[in-house]
Amino acid sequence: MQSYYSRPSVIPVSSCATNQVLARELLAGRRLVLIIDECQNLDNSVLETVRLLSDFETPQTKLMQIILVGQTQLAEKLSSTNLTQLRQRISILCRLEPLARQEIVGYIEHRLRRAGYAGPQLFTHQSSGKNLGAQRRHSTEH
Repeated sequence: MQSYYSRPSVIPVSSCATNQVLARELLAGRRLVLIIDECQNLDNSVLETVRLLSDFETPQTKLMQIILVGQTQLAEKLSSTNLTQLRQRISILCRLEPLARQEIVGYIEHRLRRAGYAGPQLFTHQSSGKNLGAQRRHSTEH
């Protein structure tokens, strides 16, 4: 069984047609942003295709912004000599640090409110750190 992450595209797309669509979107004031998650799992051949997508540009601007998102293994993969050309096109590389316990509590409470929760406060100042720490350890063991 072939991996989803290494499967070549089954729909051939004309680069000329793609360029026309991207240019039309730019003229309409819209920018295309392609976000690819879990990039550490992609085959190098797929990442090379992503690099080729970055070729769509005018003399003044790129027609597509590409955001690669992944775990720390992505940085290791990008350091490979096979991906030098892709790495040279990366303009920003950043690493997000884990949230502090109080930030986690604030984030969860915010998401619950956005989802319609109107009940009492779920976390106490003392218990939130212990519970969230235990949950984090549990989720990283798998």
